[in-house]
Amino acid sequence: MSFPNKDPNVKLFVASSAAIFVLFAVAYFFFSWPSLLFKAPARSAAQENQFFFRSADKAQDPFITRIVSLKDVLDGPIISAADPHQGDLSAPVKVVVYSDYLCSFCREQEEAVRSVLADYGDRIVFIRKDYPEADKKSLSWQTALAARCAGAQGRYWEYHDYLLSLGMLENSDLLPAASAAGAAEQDLTGCLANRQTESAVVDNMAEANTLGITGVPFVYINNLALFGAVTKEELRAAIDKFLPGQPNSQP
Repeated sequence: MSFPNKDPNVKLFVASSAAIFVLFAVAYFFFSWPSLLFKAPARSAAQENQFFFRSADKAQDPFITRIVSLKDVLDGPIISAADPHQGDLSAPVKVVVYSDYLCSFCREQEEAVRSVLADYGDRIVFIRKDYPEADKKSLSWQTALAARCAGAQGRYWEYHDYLLSLGMLENSDLLPAASAAGAAEQDLTGCLANRQTESAVVDNMAEANTLGITGVPFVYINNLALFGAVTKEELRAAIDKFLPGQPNSQP
């Protein structure tokens, strides 16, 4: 036995609820169908980015959700396999240098960092990030792209080191440097023409700006910021803070 409901408001409510349910079902399928049909390949640990976040501030009202930006929460560089590095990214100490190929102080800073690597073995990894001039037509910018193009051929550090050995750079140095580094000039030319590595440099600069970096060289030891020229002794003291058993290590 049925009892028809004569209240039109109830019928309207039921119809509206059914319509909303159908809309949600359609929206869910629309946004999730790629993941339902295609399973993304698993990422290795080296491919996962690592972040240094600030300690979360406690909100006065637990029911209020604050909208924050990356600048509000990022407390150090993003550790990514996409950036040139020497050492294992899982090492407990990450030494990150934001640098520019046309900056002589940057060259000296990188040399100082790399000279202390051997003292720590697999406990440390050196990561280089680009912070060139913002003008995309500048030699500074083009050199950053070219080095990463050489990296696409597996010759990043050979190209990097050769450029630094030249001292003052000219535009005419970029292609011959490829041959000197064991990379193919033709491939590097095509990479530059297609701007294949530009997004990586843009990402580095956006990250640096988020961290408030305005000049280079700029060094991070994990999330400890060190601006300006940092001596080998200062580097070792900062590194030791993050290694158990060292005189200056943190508790």
